[in-house]
Amino acid sequence: MKQKYLWRIKGQICKSCNRPIGYKPIDCSEPEHQIYYDKKVTYQLNWQKINFKPNAMYRSRRNDYNKKNKNKKRLWGKKSSLKWLYGLSIEQIDGMLLKQNYSCTICQKPFEKRDFKSGHAALDLKYSVDHDHNTGRVRGLLCQKCNIGIAWVEAVGATVLFGNINNYLGMIQYEYT
Repeated sequence: MKQKYLWRIKGQICKSCNRPIGYKPIDCSEPEHQIYYDKKVTYQLNWQKINFKPNAMYRSRRNDYNKKNKNKKRLWGKKSSLKWLYGLSIEQIDGMLLKQNYSCTICQKPFEKRDFKSGHAALDLKYSVDHDHNTGRVRGLLCQKCNIGIAWVEAVGATVLFGNINNYLGMIQYEYT
């Protein structure tokens, strides 16, 4: 148990100000309250001085690693976010890209390339994973503009204006999740 929470467990209440002894004394005439509080603050400051030095060294090493391996970290983040948010692996995304001919389903424009290379098309291209917000099921891969457009159409309900989006929403078959 942490030292700074001990006064709450013991339930020591100051007789003079009716506050827990570990809290800062306000207009308290009891000298023990101030002494205990000073000891607690001193202990906390000493603990921080002792224990945060290794963290500073660790932080500098971590920052050096992150600077050297910027692309590796980006790719790991992309992989993990695809898995966490949508339950998709890189192989499933590669299959979706191949099926869609590496282009957006709605506007048919090819996906733009990212500024770093990984060797995987699923990680090198800029795309948005389109999913149904009610069910969470993945519908396909879209460019960012079409993804924003489809979100707007679903939110406002303006289905009459957009032919390609209506066609896309009408032909959806949930194959991926």
